[in-house]
Amino acid sequence: MPQICDKCGALLTNFRLPLPVDCLSSSRDLTHLLASNEVPLDSDLPLIRDIISSGESRVDILSSQIHNLQVNLTQLLRCRDDTANDIHRHRAILSPIRHIPPELLCGIFLLTLDGNEDTSKKPPWYLGQICRAWRHSALSFPNLWSSITVPSVSSGDSGLVSLVEAQLLRSAKAPLDVYWRNIRTSINPHLAGIVLAHCGRWRSLCLEETQSSPSSYPLNWLGVVRGHLHGLERLETNIAATIGHVIIPDVFLSAPKLRQVYLTNERFGHPSPAIMLPWNQITHYRGKSSPQDHRRILADAPNLVTCTLTFMNFTGFSPNTTVTLPHLRCLSLGEPRFLLQLTAPMLSELVSLSNPPSSIAALLPFVQYSGCTLTKLVLMRCTIGPELISALRGLAAITYLLVEASNGGPHSTLFDAMTISGDPSDLCPNIRFFAYGHRFRDYAWDHLFAMVHSRFPSTNLAILRIFHDGTMNPPEAWARLQALRDRGLDAEYLGRLRTVRLLESVRIV
Repeated sequence: MPQICDKCGALLTNFRLPLPVDCLSSSRDLTHLLASNEVPLDSDLPLIRDIISSGESRVDILSSQIHNLQVNLTQLLRCRDDTANDIHRHRAILSPIRHIPPELLCGIFLLTLDGNEDTSKKPPWYLGQICRAWRHSALSFPNLWSSITVPSVSSGDSGLVSLVEAQLLRSAKAPLDVYWRNIRTSINPHLAGIVLAHCGRWRSLCLEETQSSPSSYPLNWLGVVRGHLHGLERLETNIAATIGHVIIPDVFLSAPKLRQVYLTNERFGHPSPAIMLPWNQITHYRGKSSPQDHRRILADAPNLVTCTLTFMNFTGFSPNTTVTLPHLRCLSLGEPRFLLQLTAPMLSELVSLSNPPSSIAALLPFVQYSGCTLTKLVLMRCTIGPELISALRGLAAITYLLVEASNGGPHSTLFDAMTISGDPSDLCPNIRFFAYGHRFRDYAWDHLFAMVHSRFPSTNLAILRIFHDGTMNPPEAWARLQALRDRGLDAEYLGRLRTVRLLESVRIV
């Protein structure tokens, strides 16, 4: 068994260096034989055989010593790895994460879920897979179990019922976010009963039905929550049905904290169901309905701060008296002509989803008689023409402008009008963010970059986005965009995927 040196830690062996090569050679010079093909003399043969024999012995000795060294090296490597692993295991004892309070640890985990999962639609059953200490913290942290998905189950599926019961137990007294799937087709009485029993803790409620039905159906099972929705703050519906086919009882009239109501999904796929709500306390609203219904809702909701309106049918609608929304800050709507129904003196952000010339003409009168100061304007599917330029000329306070053109031109007309020279008549001189795009190939690059250069850096234009929702590769623009970036402007050309993301992010305020 080899010994270890107490000074350097190396293994001690009886290793002995081999003799030098010249010590094994004879004093007789045989170089001339090694460097030629001469036949050796008979007197040289015994010496040559001795050299070969002694060399073979020396090779055997060296091979044995190399083997011993390899064995010792393997032992040293194994010993080093074991020691390093031992250090790592003991260092973990001193890790700061052991001193993080369970509340903070679960909060970090909850933020991670919010960034990567839709926690309102997927309960975290997988928490049992994390380490034991964290699992204990997770099981004892109610907020991690507060997103309840009511699954579509048959009456005999007791396994999912038990899981929901366990989650409700672990949620303790935390506010609940309840996502109710298939509200018409698959209501398990036992499952519905245990979730409805906790309605006093509901913070948000989402009702979804993806299967349309030609006949009406009442949600009578919701009646038991009437008068008990003390903590409900948000109501969301996504129901594939014609207006009037879903009958929702008036259980939300007595929800004192209800502020946010979203009666269609973010893509406006389904119309808003008929529902009675305490509109005078609602601050956030999204809906898809007729102009008449929207007008009635807004007349009853004077405290709206943000609002998104899309319309089922605008044909034949004529404005009469206007509705005043004194607190409205952000508005997104599918038809700008509806602005003629509104007065919003505090409005600062406006998103218009469709902008033919006749609709754009309603924009400036609305701003003028409302007396509002728009700073952000998004015009999607917009017709480029004199109506747009006229509207922009009256919006001097705009700092954020996004225009998605719906026609093939004349883009140069808009860019020329937006080129500034320092005169009081300059169009939107305070713009800091400008985004422009369309699905046609002609971008009028010379006019566009001339406009940008006139605004940067004279008015501190900070961000420029050129986008295209088709397939286009503008090599003539790359060098110019790079030159702008070199000067300090945040300028980019967005491809198809990033264009879709940009437009989706601004559709709803």
